[in-house]
Amino acid sequence: MTKLIKNISKISKLQKVVVWSLISLIIFSGLFYLYLTTTVVIETAMMNKNLAELKSLTKSYQQTEEMYFDEISKLTLDYALALGFEEQSERKFVSRGNVFAKR
Repeated sequence: MTKLIKNISKISKLQKVVVWSLISLIIFSGLFYLYLTTTVVIETAMMNKNLAELKSLTKSYQQTEEMYFDEISKLTLDYALALGFEEQSERKFVSRGNVFAKR
């Protein structure tokens, strides 16, 4: 009879360990899930912030490029002549001597 009681108490201790292990595992899994979802939300917010900054930089770049093209479009033959440049009567070309490497 005492052996039976000892066996029952051992089983009840084992059940307590198993139950508490399962409860601990469930709590740990829940906390890990919360950590991962929080990390995903934070990374998504940072990505949205970076995308907004990228849009701003792209807009600034486009405005600068537009100003550059406006300045380039002002460079015409008449503008160059007004600055004091003269038109050449005969065309001269510059060329390289030998384009191949020699040993």
